[in-house]
Parts: sequence; C-alpha cells; structure tokens
Amino acid sequence: MTTSAAEPPKTLPPRRAAFVREYLVDLNASRAARDAGYAARSASVEGSTLLAKADEEEETTGRGAILPEPLDVISDGIIRELAAAAL
Repeated sequence: MTTSAAEPPKTLPPRRAAFVREYLVDLNASRAARDAGYAARSASVEGSTLLAKADEEEETTGRGAILPEPLDVISDGIIRELAAAAL
C-alpha cells in the first residue's frame, strides 16, 4: 500500500499502535494483545487478527526493518560477554 505525497500517512488508533509496539518486543502476538489492553481470554485471536490487518503488517514491517540491526548488535555483545565470563 503506497500513499501519495498529498495524502497524509495513516496513524493507528492508540490501542492498535500499542499492540504493534508490544509485538515488536518479542514477536508474540498473544502477549502483545494482552499488554495492549485486549481481553486475556481472546488475546490469541485478537493478536492473530491484528497481525493480519494491512496497517499492522505495514507498521511492523517498517519498524521491524529498523529495529533488528541494533538489537542484534546488543545481543551479540551480551553473548560475547557471557562467553568471556564463562571461561
């Protein structure tokens, strides 16, 4: 989905935006739905439904492309430190 220069970018409603932020933490849709305020009983279904929506897919893809690189660097550093401490 592309937007023209004259068309403002879509913003997600607050709870759906919270779901996207939470999902990017550990890629667990059920937990993200619960943490974003959706009912615990239906968190699995809600998480799956939200991931299927085009807005969330676009948002997670866009942010996910930016976030993994720094997270990989941090995790690599932690792994190196733990390996050094184990010796």
